[in-house]
Order: sequence, then structure tokens, then C-alpha cells
Amino acid sequence: AWTFAGSSRFTWRWGRVIRLAFEDCPLCRGGTASAPCCHYYAAVFERLFRTLIASTATVTETECIASGADACRFEIRW
Repeated sequence: AWTFAGSSRFTWRWGRVIRLAFEDCPLCRGGTASAPCCHYYAAVFERLFRTLIASTATVTETECIASGADACRFEIRW
């Protein structure tokens, strides 16, 4: 995860829906947006999970630091 997170804190929770989070996300640090904007991370995670886990995996960013959340959060479903 350090490849994507750099110095930010990366956490995950395994389950039927996998939840990932970046605190102090390097893409959003100091930015503002009206909606989640970490499309790069969502696309990278989706490609990795489709290749390694399930070809039907989808990744959605549910919260974003740039839009006021305390972390950038993603959900992975398949």
C-alpha cells in the first residue's frame, strides 16, 4: 500500500465488501472538491482486484478528504 499511500496512513477491512481508507491522502491533501475525486486510486484498485481476485470487481470512492471527509474511503464489491 505504501506505493499508493506514500506517507499517509492506509487501512483496510476485509469482508464481503472490502473497505479501504487513506488518511492524509496525497492526492487530496490541501484540495477541495464538491464530490469524491480520487478517480486514480479507484481505477488502480479496480484493475488490481479485477486481475487478481474477481473479473467483476468494482471500486467506488464513498468519501473524500477534498470534499470534507476525514479520510478517502473506497468500497470494493464483486
